[in-house]
Amino acid sequence: MRDEEIKVTCGQVYSLTTLSFALVVLGTVVGNTQEVQAEWPVSCRANSLDGEGTACTIGQNISNAQGQMLFRVAFQVQSGRDDILLNIVAPLTIYLPDGITYSVDGDVIDTFQYERCFEYGCNAFGLVSQSQLQSVLVGGSLDLIFSTAPETQQNISIPLERFSEQWASIGF
Repeated sequence: MRDEEIKVTCGQVYSLTTLSFALVVLGTVVGNTQEVQAEWPVSCRANSLDGEGTACTIGQNISNAQGQMLFRVAFQVQSGRDDILLNIVAPLTIYLPDGITYSVDGDVIDTFQYERCFEYGCNAFGLVSQSQLQSVLVGGSLDLIFSTAPETQQNISIPLERFSEQWASIGF
């Protein structure tokens, strides 16, 4: 198995640990850098399902140096509900059978299977328990573990600085 690790720091670009590796994303070779676009921004709106309450998303985009989005990680919550949904959008060139695993500080939390693919990427999502959320709130980094081919595993590490502060700002 060939393991590659991509380190991501908010607002900065870092090289892959193996410079000869080029990640093929959205049909183009994006090279060896990834970056985070913002520090866990929060977006809230009136709940469109029933017009009652508020639905909020706290998310993070991981893009290449050319600005193409590679991954999107979004925690979604609605006022009055205990359910927390984690939605991960991955590139179309992802190896679907392996799913995508997320971990916090190296401790595996869960693996989601890809549910559907659109022109912008493939979605994997699942519910996050309160104990899993607590791990994210106190953690230092959220890692996405995925494959681009059989027996080829990649790891993107996303800093969780400001996540707990942003989560608290939602207020429910």
